[in-house]
Amino acid sequence: LRDAATQTINSAGLTVWNNRSSYFNGDAVEIALYVAPGDKNIFFKISEIIVGEQTRGYGIESICGT
Repeated sequence: LRDAATQTINSAGLTVWNNRSSYFNGDAVEIALYVAPGDKNIFFKISEIIVGEQTRGYGIESICGT
């Protein structure tokens, strides 16, 4: 919410991201589930949330190549 970054993930995207989201800045994240009229038994389950400062020296990772 702090930097207004968003990520939209569908079932195919979850496979590509290995069931993970991107990393977000700030102290809050909003999660929304959009369901089409008539859809039933639609849900999501969050099994793990990792928060806090990075403690390992992985370095900077970027999809931009910079």
